[in-house]
Amino acid sequence: MRRQSLLRSKSGTQRASTLKNKAWSFYILPLALCLLLCPVWAVTSFENYAQRVEEAAKIAGNVASNKYSKDESDDLLRQVKELLPATEDIAREVQDKDITHVDNAWLHRLIDNLEEDDDDKRSSQLVGIANRLTALGHRLRESQRPAGAEAKATQERLQQILARSEYQPDETKDSAIQGWIKKIQQKIRELLAKLFFKNPSAAGPSPGSLQALRWLIIVALIASLGWATVLLIRRFQLRQAKLKDDESENETREILGEQFDADVTADHLMRTAAEMARKGEYRMAIRRAYLALLYDLEQRGKLRLHRAKTNRDYLGELKNEQYIYPPVSVLTNNYERVWYGHGTATMEDYAGFIEKYREVAR
Repeated sequence: MRRQSLLRSKSGTQRASTLKNKAWSFYILPLALCLLLCPVWAVTSFENYAQRVEEAAKIAGNVASNKYSKDESDDLLRQVKELLPATEDIAREVQDKDITHVDNAWLHRLIDNLEEDDDDKRSSQLVGIANRLTALGHRLRESQRPAGAEAKATQERLQQILARSEYQPDETKDSAIQGWIKKIQQKIRELLAKLFFKNPSAAGPSPGSLQALRWLIIVALIASLGWATVLLIRRFQLRQAKLKDDESENETREILGEQFDADVTADHLMRTAAEMARKGEYRMAIRRAYLALLYDLEQRGKLRLHRAKTNRDYLGELKNEQYIYPPVSVLTNNYERVWYGHGTATMEDYAGFIEKYREVAR
């Protein structure tokens, strides 16, 4: 009988444990949903922040004074970083309108830059982190006042503590510009706090006017996002059109009213000119040689070919070239006389053109 009683008792305990676990699982899902649905932008109370600083100091001191493995040490330091996010907003009370922006980036940077190979140096760095957190915790506690004290004085003390150089990122200590930016950000945060975290007991605008202002801000943000989306779409369309033009231009090039393949070179045009000259087509040969000259000058970075430019435009681009401009000017005049004058070109004209061409192309 006693054994059966014990078995029934044990079974009852197990059932109670199972029911308890089910009860916990029943509460976990709503709790997780609440956490997921919480607003991203939130304010933390001064008391909560001070407690987390003290807890982080204890963990850091524990890591510094004990011989943990690398994985164990990393897990504990990860907890420190989770306790003190890189940035957060602090107020005397959660619903207080006076907000202080806290930058804990110095702590994250020190943890991320811990020495990996030198154990002595790493230990010294860990001690330094623990000491700074402990000192910060003491100063925060000292700055607290009784509940009836003025909230603004508490906020000012918190700002003075967190403004000290040891709790500021190194790259922003002496930056006047970034200090000015932070002041603007602080003003924006205070405005948002007044609009969305207003203490009902404080004097100020009526709830109706605040609600209207909130909707005005929301409408303005939506309109701004819509306008930015339209601009992005237009920019994307223009970019696509430009890419299409570039692709078509990459297939062929139009120079002085004549189409050429994109991969044509000055050497190719000179070979064509030589073939035309052997056939007695000296006028066409001179034109091909002149086009080869332009291609050669573009390849050397002296000018830029474009379908809308004339031979005089190209000559104007070479005015500052002391050694190139004179012979190119002569070649341009000879080309214009033969091509646009519709004159008869001879073998001597072509030979003289090629000789002058070599002065520029060599």
